[in-house]
Amino acid sequence: MSAVSAPASRCGTGKPGARSEVFEGGRTLLVADINSSVQAALDAGADEVIVADTHSGGGNIRVDRMLDDTRVTYHERAAFDRRTVSCVCG
Repeated sequence: MSAVSAPASRCGTGKPGARSEVFEGGRTLLVADINSSVQAALDAGADEVIVADTHSGGGNIRVDRMLDDTRVTYHERAAFDRRTVSCVCG
């Protein structure tokens, strides 16, 4: 979970030795960041938003806590062709 509002230490990762409560707190912050970005894209007129959790093979986002909108597609794991997805950050 890099480049988002998340813990900046190994204890906040899903890796061995991590503290689960810190990791879950980071996931909560990640979901808030993604929801904010997705809502901003939709408010700006995006017809479709694709959110792909590819960091460390996925499993970082909680789809059940993501913005519920038919224009948004979520991929929890890296199960798509990365060559067809681009990221616009701003």
